[in-house]
Amino acid sequence: AEVAVKLVRTGLDTAVIAERLRHERQILAGLEHPNIARLLDGGTTSVGTPYLVMELVEGLPIDEFCNARRLSISERLQLFRRVCEAVQYAHRRLVIHRDLKPSNILVPPDGQPKLLDFGIARLLDPTAGATVTLLQALTPEYASPEQFKGEPITTATDVYSLGVVLYRLLSGGSPYPSASSTPHALVRAVCDLNPPAPSTAATTAGHRTTQVPADGVSQPLIRSAEEATAAKLRRRLAGDLDHIILKAMSKDPDDRYGTVEQLADDIDRHLQGRPVKATRGSWAYRAAKFARRRKGPLAASFIVLLSLSAGLASTLHQARIATANGRRAEQRFNDVRHLATSFLFEFHDAIHNLPGSTPARALLVKRALEYLDSLSREAAADAALRRELATAYATLADIQGAPMRNSLGDLDGALTSIAKAVSILEVLHRDSPRDETLSSELAHAYGEMANLLDAKGSFAAAVDLYRKGLAIIAAIPRPGLATLRVMGTLQVSYGDALAKNGNLKAAVDAYRKAIELDGAVVRGAPQAHAFARDQGVAYIHLASGFDDMGMVDDALASARSAYGLFQSLAGPDDAQSRRDLAVANVMIAEQLAKRGDKRGALAVQQQELAADLQVAAGDPQNHLARRDVYVDYYKIAGLQSDLNQMREAIANERRVIELTQTEDKLTPGNAVTRADLQTGYFHLSQMLAKTGDYAGALDNALKAREISKAAVTANPADLAGRSDLSEVEMAVSDAQLALGRRREAVAGYLDATARSESIVAGDPNDVGRRIVLARLYAKLGGLIGLSRPAEPASTGDDNARRSRDYYRRSLAIWADLERKKQLGADSIGESARIARLLKGASQAPAPRRP
Repeated sequence: AEVAVKLVRTGLDTAVIAERLRHERQILAGLEHPNIARLLDGGTTSVGTPYLVMELVEGLPIDEFCNARRLSISERLQLFRRVCEAVQYAHRRLVIHRDLKPSNILVPPDGQPKLLDFGIARLLDPTAGATVTLLQALTPEYASPEQFKGEPITTATDVYSLGVVLYRLLSGGSPYPSASSTPHALVRAVCDLNPPAPSTAATTAGHRTTQVPADGVSQPLIRSAEEATAAKLRRRLAGDLDHIILKAMSKDPDDRYGTVEQLADDIDRHLQGRPVKATRGSWAYRAAKFARRRKGPLAASFIVLLSLSAGLASTLHQARIATANGRRAEQRFNDVRHLATSFLFEFHDAIHNLPGSTPARALLVKRALEYLDSLSREAAADAALRRELATAYATLADIQGAPMRNSLGDLDGALTSIAKAVSILEVLHRDSPRDETLSSELAHAYGEMANLLDAKGSFAAAVDLYRKGLAIIAAIPRPGLATLRVMGTLQVSYGDALAKNGNLKAAVDAYRKAIELDGAVVRGAPQAHAFARDQGVAYIHLASGFDDMGMVDDALASARSAYGLFQSLAGPDDAQSRRDLAVANVMIAEQLAKRGDKRGALAVQQQELAADLQVAAGDPQNHLARRDVYVDYYKIAGLQSDLNQMREAIANERRVIELTQTEDKLTPGNAVTRADLQTGYFHLSQMLAKTGDYAGALDNALKAREISKAAVTANPADLAGRSDLSEVEMAVSDAQLALGRRREAVAGYLDATARSESIVAGDPNDVGRRIVLARLYAKLGGLIGLSRPAEPASTGDDNARRSRDYYRRSLAIWADLERKKQLGADSIGESARIARLLKGASQAPAPRRP
């Protein structure tokens, strides 16, 4: 007889996967049921790989089987009833399946369903009654809210998944179709949004469950011999089946059926025409059920009842009018609220990654916010509504000015919006401190607010908020996947803030922690692409950290890891995926350039510029798209300068300045844009000096120094800003020296050196800052040895001694970086050059006074 053999695939033979197979073997060995695939044998191969020999089930997934056989709703329910019996059998043996979905329920030609894959099942603790795990594998579309939140997994988890399976079997669609476009939206929908009733979904175009043929009669996507039209399907599902499915899918496990047996019993009641327990059980409902079962004997009684009812009609008429008015008002309130949340969670997420969608996203969220604001004034005590309002403000802030994401670049507007979100969430969190989802939302809002403060230059305040958000999550005993994802995102942003404040080692540690968290989340929900993207982003930031530390090989490896992840997630017409790949590709090119492949790096960068120009033209209000363009020009100019293509380099650097000046006017108060403008002036100064235009070099270096001084004055603790100022002052002194202003040059070098020494002492891991200091020492070594009495330095033997001392300090830095292999191709050999200068200074006679 043919059997199915299940074993670890090549490339997945880890201890964790192997343990899961051994675990499945233990579970299946104790399960003997006609609707559960039987375990026949098990063991390990000669190389130690575990395997299972199972009953071969040749059939279709249950939803495909029902459609292929054109089963009616009643026949589908009877088939589903047998699945419930198998699950309940497993539950009685303390086994929870945890991954119930159509592909794990196969139906052979004989019509007997078979339940498969207990690979992620868990044995219940008979004393505790629940299994608690931090991370678990799951299928997002069929996973319960508690699985996403990391809460205790009980038999109610399987009840929920069975409800989703039944929803699809009867309506032909998913309970959350519009949310499935993005993992974040799907998690939000499963945890917070009530799905439409199956009868509604079966006739709603947005749920894609109906087809309209040429004759104009809507047909359900499920193929049923009895329910041949959408109208018939709607009538069949309305009432009992809507209530049964929605009760099984309740967000709160306590509100679901207590057991799968109770779910199956309600299905039996429905099939028999008896009242189901999922309804509220009104007198009229029970009477109608009774009447349908006993039509004959009730005919005469109905005539008497009709005459009695006529006498009550007039009395109840006015009461009905008042009730109807109240219901209409309540319905209007709910309709407006539903429209607003649809703007936020359905329409917005559906267009989020489309090229050129920024203005449309802004309009959608603005309208949603207007609706929710007006509703909030009418129902200020409604905590759920206030939570939706906070989400609206946070989403609007993201569109207005989220740094490093597609936005309008309005930082002040974004800060105002996110502050409102934080204010609402803080109050809600005080009232419900144990609500994990609420804690996660507040932590995320703190992180978004910190990102905006960081972009405006308020680095200390940003670091405090990052720490505040991380502390909230750290207080959660067993965080779920969604919460862990927020923690990973916060770790990346926190790492960036640490890097800017001069602690590269701690920043790299934060990035690594983020990658570890993201990896755990991806393992828990492998089909959620957004989680994998988070890990790719963390790898990019880690590459940047390694780059700053001069660890070129590690930076290249991290960038390639990011590119591989992004490439696996890329889809057509996905603006975010295209940009992610571009960022990783450029980072790879930068590391290759540091290895000496400048021309290869230039070709990559020019290719990215062409793509970014197209994106910016299609979405002209997108601040990040505009920034990508001038950053491309900046990198191209730098590579052209390295290749001695000075005319092209200078032209492109001037274009950088022009575009950045325009952006600075469009986004006033944006510290990132101001820093970009300072960088443009600085690099143009260096290029002009390289061509001998020292007057032009000095002019641009002074403009760069003006911006740097303003930034340092506004944020004295900003180590990155102080470092930039030190490097700019060196450029000013270089130009002054070339123009014969020796006294001013020496004074500038001495100031820049003092500042650089304090910066390097604060973070000795930053290779770029150590190189700046080494160059300053070398410049002073040459100048001090040639000082004249009138200049701010001693003369004679003292000058010679100081000159040698500066050269020795410079040599020590270069030699250390070379020994640690932290130098790019351009800097290799600097230690040998400084050693020759030191030797010359040691042998030369001391300068004599004139």
